[in-house]
Amino acid sequence: MKAWLWLVVAASACSPVTDPEPRAQLDLVLGTTSRAGLTWRSGLLAEVATHDGLPVFRAACPGFDVSVERAADGPRQTRLQVRNLAPGTRLLGPPGVVANELGDALEGQHLARQWAVTFPDGIDQVELSARPPFAGDLAFLAFGDIQRGISRFGDVVAVLNAQPDAAFVVVMGDLTNVSTDAEFDAIERAFEGIRLPMLLTPGNHDAYRGFAFQQRFGRANYSCVLGDTRFTSVDSSNAGLSETGWRLYDEALEAGRAQAHVVFSHIPATESFGPRSGQWNSRTEARRFVASTSAAGVDLLLFGHLHTLDVYELAGVPTFISGGAGALEERLDGIDRHVLEVTLTGGVPAVKVVRVD
Repeated sequence: MKAWLWLVVAASACSPVTDPEPRAQLDLVLGTTSRAGLTWRSGLLAEVATHDGLPVFRAACPGFDVSVERAADGPRQTRLQVRNLAPGTRLLGPPGVVANELGDALEGQHLARQWAVTFPDGIDQVELSARPPFAGDLAFLAFGDIQRGISRFGDVVAVLNAQPDAAFVVVMGDLTNVSTDAEFDAIERAFEGIRLPMLLTPGNHDAYRGFAFQQRFGRANYSCVLGDTRFTSVDSSNAGLSETGWRLYDEALEAGRAQAHVVFSHIPATESFGPRSGQWNSRTEARRFVASTSAAGVDLLLFGHLHTLDVYELAGVPTFISGGAGALEERLDGIDRHVLEVTLTGGVPAVKVVRVD
């Protein structure tokens, strides 16, 4: 193949297909589900299945709030069924609303929990909060870029499960290579082997075909608090943000000003080796991201996309690129498969590289 044609093919392979604005707009409605006289509302829950006529949700974050509203003819008792939760997660609500937990097992699903929820007489809407057993400083794991490496991803799973102090896993995108249903099926099967809940953000390879990522895992742009730290996913799979994406990010930055804050995304706004072109399409937009992130006091930035490891700072914010979960490594870097182990102490991150190979 001629050299110029190789360049065209490579550029096409790295270019996202779907417009980011519809994905961000979908984020605004994900988490509202109505069924059999009941309506559930939570920006961190997405319906991914049904069981006994009730929705089964996947939590984008293992800690969330949810409102459940009963119509006039709705049942007085129901169940809340949620996947991707840490063992020991409690569901808090008004007195007499949340019954004893029905058990960890839900359809045999990994890291799934369910609770009975009762509407007392005269009450047709209840506010509930799921709280994982995390407090204070946290340790978690992070990685990005599986792509065609799914066949050997079991090695990565073994390393993740061998880290005794980690509370959850952050994944910086590119779970798939071309976002087919078969690839997402394989990813979900592989994730069942991970013993920790996961926070995910989409990569450009996950956005080739419509809204498959959000249909499987929930919102692409979201923010939540675990322990004393806010975690924010930014959908940069189009090498920039949509108008709605910017608004959601600005809201997350404002919410996180008074606490430790970790922001994770796929494509680096700016990376330290420009010739790789592994950064946002607009330098103006990248500067806006870096400036607003720094001004809001974000404590850590995590990116994927480049199939290597890089450590640097953006306007004083510690920044890590980790794309070593199985995608083809960058040549000559000498960085094989790896994950990051992150410990936050008073908002100060300490990051250790854990080798897979």
